[in-house]
Amino acid sequence: MAWLFDKAGHDVSIINGGYKGFRNFIREQITYAWQYRIIGGMTGSGKTDTLRYMSEMGEQVVDLEALACHKGSVFGHLGQDEQPTNENFENELWDKLRQLDPLKPVYLEDESRSIGKVSLPESFYIRMQLSPLYLLEVAPDIRIKRLVEEYGCFTTEELLENIQKLAKYIGGDLHAVIINAVKEGDLTKAAELLLHYYDRKYSESIMRVIDRYIIPVEGCTGNCRHNAELILEKKSEIIE
Repeated sequence: MAWLFDKAGHDVSIINGGYKGFRNFIREQITYAWQYRIIGGMTGSGKTDTLRYMSEMGEQVVDLEALACHKGSVFGHLGQDEQPTNENFENELWDKLRQLDPLKPVYLEDESRSIGKVSLPESFYIRMQLSPLYLLEVAPDIRIKRLVEEYGCFTTEELLENIQKLAKYIGGDLHAVIINAVKEGDLTKAAELLLHYYDRKYSESIMRVIDRYIIPVEGCTGNCRHNAELILEKKSEIIE
């Protein structure tokens, strides 16, 4: 193929090891070539919007959820395009990163091993967990309001269909209360009850990483630009 494209007048390069070699190169690069800073916080903390404001402020940001076309939770596919294959996700991630300065921090949102049907490369995921974590401390009432605004636009049927997937994790009694709250249109109550599950799950995920470098970001509000500024004020606390 390289010979054919060359004869057609294209500028051609051949990668040692072929496409498999290219894929191995990508996985190595996304794991070790950049200085990652992770933005974390309980569900509804506005992490994605905070990253967007940090990008507007001139910081290097990669939105993993945008690349994965999924917001991470069981509701994360709502309103999103079809997810890419794992292979395309990794290629797009590398393409975003290669445009950034490896000598400056790159901010990512704290994610689970899987974002919907897309799985993060194991070595990259481990690197994220070992990177400094800015933990947004946002009050529950602010998070509940954000979740209602974000997901209240979807139909009752769509919400119930996805809440049903959590039944075995939440427990029958609580699950029934949440279902009834959604049917009655009380999304604030439903979000409050769902946060009991999601907050516990997120706390457990943080505790699984021994000696994680966590920087609490106190004083967070519902204004994500303000929260982004609070993070940047703490940049000097990172010791390489």
